[in-house]
Amino acid sequence: MRHCHSKYDVYWDEKKLAYVKVLIEEAVRNGKSSEMDITDIKGYGNRMKNNWVRTIVARCGPNKGIVKGMGDHLKSLVENVIINTTSILDSYPGIKLKFLTKTYGNEDNFKICLQVERVA
Repeated sequence: MRHCHSKYDVYWDEKKLAYVKVLIEEAVRNGKSSEMDITDIKGYGNRMKNNWVRTIVARCGPNKGIVKGMGDHLKSLVENVIINTTSILDSYPGIKLKFLTKTYGNEDNFKICLQVERVA
């Protein structure tokens, strides 16, 4: 059982984290990932529409963690990736992952994607 630090921790269940792990691997291979619909996350927080659209940058490797960014829903995701995916971020030293949320459709729907920033 996980220790919940955020109301969004419950949202990032094993199934979603497994898919995020696939997105991470895809982003490392291709520079960016495909997208994952997360519209249903709105049921976990009462936010203004533009407050769902955020970016978090996470460092990979032995010093993994959040480098910069805003959004409790994305911070929760990155922290759960670090804790619950057998440290996939350890596998990619020298890389920063940018986790982005954006709207689509009528702008009431949200998706997440990842981009890679290589570190010298």
